[in-house]
Amino acid sequence: PHRTKKKLEADTAERELRERMLMSKEEWHGVIYENTECQPGNSWRTVKVFVSSTFNDMHGERDAINKVVIPHLNDLLRSQRIKVMAIDLRWGLTREDTSESGLGALEHCLHEIDGARPFFIALMGERYGWIPNQYRVTAQKKFDWIKSHKLGSSITEMEMYHGFLNYPHRPIHAFVYRRDPGFIR
Repeated sequence: PHRTKKKLEADTAERELRERMLMSKEEWHGVIYENTECQPGNSWRTVKVFVSSTFNDMHGERDAINKVVIPHLNDLLRSQRIKVMAIDLRWGLTREDTSESGLGALEHCLHEIDGARPFFIALMGERYGWIPNQYRVTAQKKFDWIKSHKLGSSITEMEMYHGFLNYPHRPIHAFVYRRDPGFIR
């Protein structure tokens, strides 16, 4: 029994090391550049970062990301021919997208998250966000988890599940920032 416990611990440690090595390899040689855009004949790459928050209480923070942080990153990365672009859906959802005949706000957001993967920024404040009456998504395997997800979650929460919470072993660069409620006062 004692030997079995040591063997199990050694196997677990070896499996964990192997997983970490594979994650590192995937992160630096696959995932990060999987969703970068590089046009033929153009050596510039565009890296997308999805910005998630409720729309009504994070305008200042989103503006700071778009007007200060992203331009500063682009200045730093210009010599490497990398352009960073924030995916900020304040300007991306149309009435058609959110209508009964459109794609749907949730699915539109989830597709944009996939396009920006592995980069995700969540800004959390005092609001929970809009809660749709139903989770309307097309029948795609990547959305299967939504069928069993409890109703009553906000779009913002669903973005976080799809962006990083559902993938604990996938290399993802997710940053979650919570605003101090005293800041508003």
